[in-house]
Amino acid sequence: MIDLNSEKLLTFHDVRKLRHIFPRRREGKQLDLSTLYRWWKEGLAGVHLEVLSVGASPATSVEALNRFFAAVAAAKQQRAAVVTARRTAAAARGKDRKRRVRENAQHRGIVRRDLVAAGLMTEDPTTAA
Repeated sequence: MIDLNSEKLLTFHDVRKLRHIFPRRREGKQLDLSTLYRWWKEGLAGVHLEVLSVGASPATSVEALNRFFAAVAAAKQQRAAVVTARRTAAAARGKDRKRRVRENAQHRGIVRRDLVAAGLMTEDPTTAA
């Protein structure tokens, strides 16, 4: 939450001009106002920018922007960890499935060899004995 006693409020128009926070934009352009509104209303990675309404104008602070960026980075890092864990679990399930299929095939191969040796089955599984 923005602390009015220790943080200086900036309108969205002023925030756009902060070169030390948004150094290089494409073609030297300023941060678009719609980006700030989107961060406020919709959020980014589940995190919303802290904003106070000053009359009809939304305002935030440099500290609120820093908290927002830190929270977004943490949320993205956490999501990446979850995705990695899911991929690892899926890979393990895939390896386990392949192992079970291989074991079943080996088991069937032993049975098939026994049946072929007993004359109850041909070597080609597509032809009937």
